[in-house]
Amino acid sequence: QMIHTVDCNIGERNTFLRSNTKSIRYSQSSSTRSLKASESSSNEKQPSSADFVQVDKTASSSQQIMDITFKMEEFSLDLYGHSASEDSILSLCALEALFTMKTIPKEKLTKSTLSLKDLVCFDRRPGTAEREFRRVIGINNNNVSSTDTTQPEHNDAPRLFLLQHVNNSSVDIQEIEVQIGSSQIVIIPDLIAVMTKFSKIPESNASSRDSAATTQVVVNEDIPKEFEASIERVDSKSTSNTKCRVETSNVQFVFVDLGSISSSLLPTSKKSTLTETIVLQGRMEATVDMTTDRAGVEISKNDYKLDSERLEIYTAKGANLYHPVQLLEPIQFSLHCLQRVDKNDGGDSMDVKFACLAPVYISISMQNVALASAIATSLSEAFFEDSVAEVEVDEFCSLSEAETSKIELLNSALEQVGDIDDLNHNRSDHPNDISAHDGNPSKQTKQMLKLRATLPSATITLINDFQGMDLALFKLTTTHCVFGGEVDFPVLSDSESPLFGCNVNTSVLAEYFDSTTFKWENFLVKPWEVTLNCSRSEQSRFPSDRLLTTFDIESHQCHVSFSEHFLVSVGAASRMWSVYSGATRQATELVASTTKDDSNKQRLSRSMAAHAARSLITTLPYALENHSGLNASYSIGEEHLQLPSNSTRFFQFDLFPESGSGGMR
Repeated sequence: QMIHTVDCNIGERNTFLRSNTKSIRYSQSSSTRSLKASESSSNEKQPSSADFVQVDKTASSSQQIMDITFKMEEFSLDLYGHSASEDSILSLCALEALFTMKTIPKEKLTKSTLSLKDLVCFDRRPGTAEREFRRVIGINNNNVSSTDTTQPEHNDAPRLFLLQHVNNSSVDIQEIEVQIGSSQIVIIPDLIAVMTKFSKIPESNASSRDSAATTQVVVNEDIPKEFEASIERVDSKSTSNTKCRVETSNVQFVFVDLGSISSSLLPTSKKSTLTETIVLQGRMEATVDMTTDRAGVEISKNDYKLDSERLEIYTAKGANLYHPVQLLEPIQFSLHCLQRVDKNDGGDSMDVKFACLAPVYISISMQNVALASAIATSLSEAFFEDSVAEVEVDEFCSLSEAETSKIELLNSALEQVGDIDDLNHNRSDHPNDISAHDGNPSKQTKQMLKLRATLPSATITLINDFQGMDLALFKLTTTHCVFGGEVDFPVLSDSESPLFGCNVNTSVLAEYFDSTTFKWENFLVKPWEVTLNCSRSEQSRFPSDRLLTTFDIESHQCHVSFSEHFLVSVGAASRMWSVYSGATRQATELVASTTKDDSNKQRLSRSMAAHAARSLITTLPYALENHSGLNASYSIGEEHLQLPSNSTRFFQFDLFPESGSGGMR
């Protein structure tokens, strides 16, 4: 049926895609047979899920439209290692994929749409069957706010991905629109390391392919004038414009701690051990407007915009994200970046503007810093450790005979060039030499970067939770913060230094927590207003080649007040961090000595050592002991628990719900 449909639509018997002058040679009988074939095919029942190519003819004979639709209920892809005997690494499965394309040749217009209901991505590596996080990409069904107005009201399930592309070749305009539904993307460090290794091409294949690939350039002076005229018309065409818009509903990026994953799989670990994660969640909208010059002689401009309606960060445990603790309350911000390249003037400028539309509340604890440091270390090792190891190994490799002879030839050539330079230097100087190569000197471009930022209010709270209890240490609040800066790179060379200038104006208020009275006390009695101006520019008083760097600080009176309890709290937190750092360092050194040959085991053992160090110094903050001789019970919220005689039960209270997905300390 596909062959019959294609033959009727774009076969030789139907000339709808050809000009009217070429259709005269076809006889009337062929047109009649084509008409009968089309009528017989139209009477047949068309299946709903079949792939087809359909041509829509309007009343006007010049209007031509082609519609293409592809439907796939399920499309799966498995990724294996370098050998077929290895197990699967990753499996991808696209559900209910739909692709449509509509082409109008006369208007040079093409409209395409691609949608996916769900994309199931699973980690299939051996040894990961007992892990909590195996699904890497999928629809997010957890922690969706009840006030989310972006979800559709109809009963149809929302699609995970929708792409719409419109290409108008007549005016060189492309429009791309991407919609991403509520999805969850899990970042697993050891999986990233495996996929990075999977994506690399072996050196033997790369070298053979590079040596086999050759390019032959044939110059023909007998070029038709019509071809040269067509090239001139293309080069002299106006600029092309590309517009892209990306909108997300409720996307979660889950950063998984590799040490807590492996520790939960140990035989001695408790069943209640959950994987620790840091979740970045929010709804955003980004637009990109790029204007490029096809001839390469005019101005190119790129306009980037990013608007966040709700962006938050919190920590959670387990695949269902239990016990969420808020780090960053939901914020709204707007980021605008304008890049302008003027090839006539030889300048490249970028203007960046950032504005936060709501107050910012950040709560950082020492446990959060340790967890974020462990995840960042695992990710950096997954991306860069293999490349660094390869460089270290290749650094001491012996050279081949061909490489040795090539270096000797280069050395002799450099000695001859040095002798010629000495002779030229003895004769005379050449101040008119601009470039070392023939031809016109290349035009040196200058770059300029401008930064503008506005922050109405930001509060950062530092917490010591290494003992289990959330003991606040310090709170810093900035209001009416305005930042402006400009960096100018005159010429991209090593001889000239960049010029810059910036100014910061803000008001600071600080408080510390008194552990004896359990109250916040003012560290700064009055708000401290400060203005900072710094610049690096040429001297204006007298001519000089040396640049002038200035710092100007304008400060109001700063009234500081604190007690000895604040110093005791800071000292205790510092000692706890030293204990954690020492335990992590000792465990890492012990692991490195036992797993020198296997980089994967070494990376995994370091993460487990950091997780063990965090677990050793944390306990539940509260406990109940029953010495009455009678059985008792207690409740925390809606949970009722039993407390037998001569027993101890540890517990902790739930956090207060705020505007974010997690609880507020």
